[in-house]
Amino acid sequence: MKGRMISPGKAKGIAIVSNEPIGFYGGIDSKTGFVIEEGHPLEGRCIKDKILVFPCGKGSTVGSYVIYGLKKNGVAPRGIINEETETIVATGVILAGITAGFGMGVKAYNESNGVDSEKMEALKNTVIPDYDRSKDLIINMNPDGRSGTYINAAYINPFSVIFTLKLVYGSSKLIHLRNQLSYLSSPCLNV
Repeated sequence: MKGRMISPGKAKGIAIVSNEPIGFYGGIDSKTGFVIEEGHPLEGRCIKDKILVFPCGKGSTVGSYVIYGLKKNGVAPRGIINEETETIVATGVILAGITAGFGMGVKAYNESNGVDSEKMEALKNTVIPDYDRSKDLIINMNPDGRSGTYINAAYINPFSVIFTLKLVYGSSKLIHLRNQLSYLSSPCLNV
């Protein structure tokens, strides 16, 4: 999977994944690294030394300084991966020197495997069970394009993510991401 870099570097660690945006100011304690936003899917979890994966940042621009504070206090994530970037996270990771990239996530993964939003809707309306239809799903289609497997992203156990942001002649914004997923189940899709 390819994406774009925000802050170059190399990071390896256990991923902590949220399908909701993260507001660093008021959402993460810069002294402990714990998510403190009430009702957030990661509430009560620590981001220290993790690869923090979430769609995008939200909230106050003070969030950039919270990211810097996380690094200064030794409780920052080792890396950050976003589907989309915005100035809060971009400024924070650059100030803190945290490896980060964007253009990756469940949607980007599916699109790289030929599952666009139209195909996803068709799958959800036909073969995906009701209990998973409203969830973020990772789809792995077989070469025949008519069968495959899926996993509800919420079922993913912590997994190892290794990514390197490096400058490549002619396309200095490429990220090479390799991940090993470990999950609880992989129901079969029969289209």
